[in-house]
Parts: sequence; structure tokens; C-alpha cells
Amino acid sequence: MSGNFRELRLKETHHPDTIRIHNNNATGHLNALEFQDADTKQFIIYFPGLERSGYGETREKAFELAKFSISEFFSYLTSLSKKNMEVELRSRGWQLDKFKNKEYSKVYVDGEGELKNFNAVEGKVKHLTIEAA
Repeated sequence: MSGNFRELRLKETHHPDTIRIHNNNATGHLNALEFQDADTKQFIIYFPGLERSGYGETREKAFELAKFSISEFFSYLTSLSKKNMEVELRSRGWQLDKFKNKEYSKVYVDGEGELKNFNAVEGKVKHLTIEAA
């Protein structure tokens, strides 16, 4: 998930949000919500765990912008000292796994509570996971 990530894949599954940061590289899983805005008809992919998103006229364009947004965030994150990185992640609700020294996890965000403020076409939202390898 850093600026040097090798591959990002969207999957139509649910996996707990996790990030592993090692040697300035990030891997893990991030849950996403995909929908089409009722007013603009833009496709939106939103990552509640990072408060990042991507949008576009097509799903592919939305995913490309989402990848860019995540890449920029992790480039910034990995440029921080370990202490400041932890502060940044904790401020977003992430916790360091006590048993896995470099892995962070995020509590599952309930889609019902998060979706009340979205303007999805017919209220349809797809739950996805992005996987970084």
C-alpha cells in the first residue's frame, strides 16, 4: 500500500481491516464501500478505515483514483517516525496488535451506520476488500 506497492486487488469479500508496515512497505486488507452517486452518477469507492476515496465515471476510474489516494496516504505515513506513524493510525481508530509487532487492525465499521450520509443510487452499496501484496 505504500508508493512502491506491487499489486492492489479489489475483492467482493469481507476481511478485517489490517495493515502491516515493515521496512517502509505496507501490506494488508482494507474494507471498501462501492456505490454510484444518485445525483452525479459517479462511481465512488470509499475506505472508511482510512477516510479515503476514489471516484470516476466508471468503476475502473474510481479504482484508479482510490489507488492513487491510498498510495499517497501510505507514502506520507511511511515517511513518519514510528512514533508519529502510530499516533496517526491511532487517531483514525487503528490499534497495534500486541502479538504481531508491526501489524495494525481496525474495528469493523458497521455499514448501516456509515451509509446514512451517502447518496447511493437506490441505496445500493457493495462491500469490497482491497488487498495489497
